[in-house]
Amino acid sequence: MKNTNISPRFSASYDLWGDRSTELFGGANRYYAGNVLAYKLRSARKLGYTECRAEHVNAKGSCSSTGAATAGNVPGEWVYEKALNEVNYNYTSLRTPYSDELTFGVQQSIYDTVWTLKWVGREGKDQFASEKAPGTKSYSLTNNGKMDSDTYSLVVRPIAPIEWHSMLFSWSAGGSIQKTNSSNTAYDDEVDVDKRIIYKGKFMRYIDRPADDFNRHWVTFVELNTEIPAWRLDWTQRLNYVGGYKEVTTSGSLICTGQPACEGYEGPVDIYTEKKAGSNVNIDWRVTYTQPVGKQNVKIGVDVLNVLNRANRTGSNYGLGRQFWVDVTYSW
Repeated sequence: MKNTNISPRFSASYDLWGDRSTELFGGANRYYAGNVLAYKLRSARKLGYTECRAEHVNAKGSCSSTGAATAGNVPGEWVYEKALNEVNYNYTSLRTPYSDELTFGVQQSIYDTVWTLKWVGREGKDQFASEKAPGTKSYSLTNNGKMDSDTYSLVVRPIAPIEWHSMLFSWSAGGSIQKTNSSNTAYDDEVDVDKRIIYKGKFMRYIDRPADDFNRHWVTFVELNTEIPAWRLDWTQRLNYVGGYKEVTTSGSLICTGQPACEGYEGPVDIYTEKKAGSNVNIDWRVTYTQPVGKQNVKIGVDVLNVLNRANRTGSNYGLGRQFWVDVTYSW
């Protein structure tokens, strides 16, 4: 891809009373994404095929489980089946996928705490999607995918940390609720802008259905940070609760021939319903140690994700178990 992409960022804030007790803020941004290397490699991948003995090839050129007898029961030569049994991914000239983002929020000081309420709206455009050529097994990567989401969040934190026995304690807590719609969640998901479905008894376009496992509405967290300045040690503990979500699954199909639910549309439609998935609870840690080197610093950080090694279900799969990450930062 040889596209020239411009990613503007705008932000502004207004101190309502001039004492920083109430601030309004907002912004408008554009983000580009989409590494096409994986898709380019797919286009060069060898097509799948079936191979069988010559006596097992039928009149249509396909392999069959039964075959003609051979002289002396000697197996024939290995030959390719005529019909390919895998799709052919073609790479096309594409625009870079991007998302336009709008944010708006208010920050309010209440006693010794700061409360931040924020809305983030994203609209994904030119998203990667696959489209199948009629009557073939060939798919092409296109820019016909789309996505939109709205996220509302509330976070509270203290204005200043609490000091106790040469240690500093700070905390934060909050939550967010999100609603996402996506035409496809991956390149392998075929997108058809004209396809119609019935979702929860409502007739709609397929690309307007709610996203699957991205649609986890509720996420809450509580975070505690302990800093020991004399030891140059910092420990952050975070408890995350991810609410259950409703997975969108197919439950059947219908041939529309005048039914009221089809709203005048005639032809085949798939019927989609919701399946509930459970919530997840995780504990994550991060510990950092800073070692001065003259006027410079070396910081060593260790992250332990999913400390309790919980088996968190995400749709038909499971999330990652306990992970350890180590990083080193040198600053001057």
